[in-house]
Amino acid sequence: MATLVQDHAAVARSTYEAFNARNFDHTVNLVTPDFQWVNVPFGVTHNGPEGAREFLTGWATAFPDAQCEINNMFGGENHAVSQGHFRGTHTVALRTPTGEIAPTNRRVDISFSEVYRFNGDRIQHITCYYDAATLLRQLGVIS
Repeated sequence: MATLVQDHAAVARSTYEAFNARNFDHTVNLVTPDFQWVNVPFGVTHNGPEGAREFLTGWATAFPDAQCEINNMFGGENHAVSQGHFRGTHTVALRTPTGEIAPTNRRVDISFSEVYRFNGDRIQHITCYYDAATLLRQLGVIS
């Protein structure tokens, strides 16, 4: 089981490295056909491999210089959990469930955590947690 645990943590970590390199195909190729990526603060679920691409490109488009730094990664038999920081400059509109946030040209640095669930060696589900109020404050949308 130790190998599987290490493998799941390594696979999850590789998705952040791929995001930082803008290699979205890497992550898309790791997910199951019934994959779901749940953005808890926005209340949105992205479905399937194309949903994974949509989630990733949405953030990378709004924050073209965005990078994820992982501070902690934990693996388990069927899961992995990450803690990290998302940093970037908001230079393109950010799409949200209530509409677009026009570019603010402000830098953000938000903590996040994601829970990965695996089906064998493929990612079946990711739940993403971050503080939307902090994001919106840093963007100057709320005070």
